[in-house]
Amino acid sequence: HPGTTIVTDSVTSDGLTTFIENKL
Repeated sequence: HPGTTIVTDSVTSDGLTTFIENKL
């Protein structure tokens, strides 16, 4: 998921990771 690597903010990154994991 290249989108998660672009995000440098830890909080936003964690949010995206959780969103992606829930979506899978």
